[in-house]
Amino acid sequence: MKTPYPHLFSPLQIRGLMLKNRIIAAPMGIIPSHKIISSVNYGGMSALDRSLGGCAMVHTGGMNHLDKYELDTTVEDLSVAHQNGARAAYELEFFSLPDEEGFVRGPSAGIRFDGMKMKAFDREQMDQLIADQVRRVRGCLRLGYDALTLHFGHDSLCGQFLSPVWNQRTDEYGGSLENRMRFPLEVLRAIRAAAGPDFPLILRISRQLTVPESYSENEMAAFLKAAEGLVDMVNISCGMDVVHAGNVHAVPTIFEPHCYNAEFARRIKQETSLQVCLVGAVMSPQEAEAVIAEGIADAVMCGRSLIADPYWPKKALEGRDADIVPCLRCMHCYHIATEHWNIQCSVNPRFRRENRVPLIPQPAAKRRRIVIVGGGPAGIQAALTADQRGHEVILIEKQSRLGGALKWASAGPFKEDLRRYWDYLLHQVRDSTIDVRLNETATPETVENLKPDALILALGAEPVQPRIEGAEHAVQALAVIENPKLAKRRCVIIGGGTIGCELGLELAESGHEVTIVEVSQQIYAQANHLTQTALFQHFERAESLHTLTGCACEQIGPDFVDVCDGSGQRQRLAADTVILATGMKARKSEAMAFYGICPETAMVGDCNRVAKILEATNEGYFLGATV
Repeated sequence: MKTPYPHLFSPLQIRGLMLKNRIIAAPMGIIPSHKIISSVNYGGMSALDRSLGGCAMVHTGGMNHLDKYELDTTVEDLSVAHQNGARAAYELEFFSLPDEEGFVRGPSAGIRFDGMKMKAFDREQMDQLIADQVRRVRGCLRLGYDALTLHFGHDSLCGQFLSPVWNQRTDEYGGSLENRMRFPLEVLRAIRAAAGPDFPLILRISRQLTVPESYSENEMAAFLKAAEGLVDMVNISCGMDVVHAGNVHAVPTIFEPHCYNAEFARRIKQETSLQVCLVGAVMSPQEAEAVIAEGIADAVMCGRSLIADPYWPKKALEGRDADIVPCLRCMHCYHIATEHWNIQCSVNPRFRRENRVPLIPQPAAKRRRIVIVGGGPAGIQAALTADQRGHEVILIEKQSRLGGALKWASAGPFKEDLRRYWDYLLHQVRDSTIDVRLNETATPETVENLKPDALILALGAEPVQPRIEGAEHAVQALAVIENPKLAKRRCVIIGGGTIGCELGLELAESGHEVTIVEVSQQIYAQANHLTQTALFQHFERAESLHTLTGCACEQIGPDFVDVCDGSGQRQRLAADTVILATGMKARKSEAMAFYGICPETAMVGDCNRVAKILEATNEGYFLGATV
């Protein structure tokens, strides 16, 4: 079969194992106790779809999956991973769990980076940990796993021992790099002996931990050279897990480039005999193909992109790129980011809902006329889903192009992923039978004349116009996003929400002097925790970007802004451009005017409650699936 991506879909041999292509599904999971009613929880995170979707290898398992009363689950996970010809890998963690007294073990005594009390390993305890690793390796072989991924990255004991700060030992396991590498290498030797000479071992590492206590990338390169012959492939990651300043580099946000670890992967490919697998924001088959074709790596490991669309490998193989649902790197699928408030995918309603959301929407029992007012993300998703079910769908949009708020939300240097999603939606609409009516302003009268059987209102939101003296001297943030030339050298942004902060960073990085004024004490409050952390790191590096929190804007003049803090202290800020980013308000009143046309009427998206793409996509899907 001819494919646009010959390198990506070429086979790959890892010691005694042959993979059908170069795509590996990353180890990802949610604690089993966090099961929800709509999910089968296969493999923690959609291993069912990822194995059917065309990956060469799928990871299953976790720290307790080899325990006696977890084996039934593990065996079924393994069967699911194998069902479409994929190979199954088990991730073997190199960590210390708390003992009965609440202590963990590490290279040195003290308080670990996550606040846990830590005691230093003695020789007997190190031997016991090695014995536990060997036991688990033998269990994986007995179960029939095809490969092991050894998690020596992120928060693992490997990073702790390699760190010249966390490792303060004075024996043969501390001090010089040779000594700091000693224990991790001892563990690798024991694992290789237990696994045998033909069993594939993949070593996951962080090129650096991106915290001040980290080892250097040169030291990690030396460690990998020492590991040659013990492992077969190295999976190049970055950062940490529970330390959020490092986590945003383990799972790169929109503020970091795609293929985040590519340069270090290239280096290891050149300097060692190890096969190399790249992970970290490999977001498209084009990028994956280039990584392999250019000799940067031998394989790619994908996580979030396989949540957005577990079937993208199969679609890419068949040349159906336009049907691949792009990942937004919004971080909402990640429990650390959302702190469990809403672990969902912004573009894939099926994620964690395999029992509730079928792969293909069920055909409607009766074809009906569905009228949708508003062509933003929520309206488009509702229209697509209803169309797939066989309904007659009329989508009315007053602008000349579908997309709604995506026109502004996808603009700027950090929004490449969102632009791809907009393109995806437009392509899906073009391929559908939806009757799209652009440049048409819907009214209750015109909609009633269409005689809808069901009416979905997706009118979106509009900018808040604050009651500030002199507001006529300011320009709305959406206008600046649409036309960046409106922003002159000195910019004052009124409002430190999502729009204000992301626009402020963009302007600062393009050479403007920017001050963000926020009336509350918290900027970027609507973003999830990890996206906040990443943005704040970039704020710290942007020397021309300043923030004033707890300050109210009292007056705007032709070239100034007067602000006042909570203590009554006033100051005047010089400004060439004043930008209003004071939030959005739902067009709820406009939407309510359409009620009474037909009994089945519902509001969806921002016109009901100003929220995110996640809510728009999911609400739109479920309305389209049930009308």
